[in-house]
Amino acid sequence: AYVQVIKDGAGRPVELYALRPERVTVVPGADGWPAAYRYRLAERTLEIAIEDAAGWPELVHIRSFHPGDDHYGAGTLAAAAQAIAVHNAAQQWNRALLE
Repeated sequence: AYVQVIKDGAGRPVELYALRPERVTVVPGADGWPAAYRYRLAERTLEIAIEDAAGWPELVHIRSFHPGDDHYGAGTLAAAAQAIAVHNAAQQWNRALLE
């Protein structure tokens, strides 16, 4: 999940917007860490910085740990993928047995 933080003139957070995750991409920096985020909507692209001038986040990326993907993390269904595959295989086997 991605949450954009909108601030007032004094730099205080006043609004939070949940962004659609399929529209957000991570812009990696030279060191491999995220440098910014790009949010695309049709032909328009908005680049959102990691932090403002005071060091506070402009966008919060909420993710689960994934050993092979540092930028995007694990999806909510990634942990259940194997159990779902076993369930689907068992369902096919049961259907074949009944037929």
